Amino acid sequence: MKNQIKSHFEKQLRRFGASEDAPGYAEALGGFVAEAESLYDEKVAAGVPDLDAYRSAVETVMPRIKEAAEGLKAPVPEKAQEEEKKPKNDGLSSVEEAAHTSFWLITAAAYFIVSFLTHRWDVTWVIWLGGALGSMVIDAVFDLNRGKPLSKIWSNLEGALWLIILIVYFTVSFLTHKWRVTWIIFLIGALVSAVLEAVRKVAVGNEKQENAENEKSGNEEKSED
Repeated sequence: MKNQIKSHFEKQLRRFGASEDAPGYAEALGGFVAEAESLYDEKVAAGVPDLDAYRSAVETVMPRIKEAAEGLKAPVPEKAQEEEKKPKNDGLSSVEEAAHTSFWLITAAAYFIVSFLTHRWDVTWVIWLGGALGSMVIDAVFDLNRGKPLSKIWSNLEGALWLIILIVYFTVSFLTHKWRVTWIIFLIGALVSAVLEAVRKVAVGNEKQENAENEKSGNEEKSED
């Protein structure tokens, strides 16, 4: 059992993120092993069974293993440190900004072209609502590319849904002049929103359950170690 102490401590140090390349790793490991072996010998000499002596020695030293591992991380190269200091997703943010600018320019051009060609200024202002909708969609796409969970960007998607409902409502109302009827579009929108909210809750519930199972699995693996 005594021969397993070093192997066990090496495994636990790796588990807590320590690196063999870190300065002082060998000295720290040697100190822990020597202390545990000394405790083990004392227990065995006192008549304690080998397995119990091993467990007692390891458990006595283990609390300091985790603490020591924090200072035994692998050294980070200077270049990597500089990269960590840089803002995340610089390139992606630039592309997102360019996408928004281009989209609003297209929206403005579409508004004036359609308005001058149709002379329906009373209706074409709805194009600006379409612009707001497109802007929300762009935000959602880039958030997904950044790895943001779908549940976290739900507010943007819900806002986009109601913008669609407004666009449909005003467009249909202005074109048909059936204002006494077209308000029903809002009821339909509320129904669609409720259905999507139910779907979202199910998705979030599944996501939480999956995370809990993964965490439980990870804890079981650590316990086996």
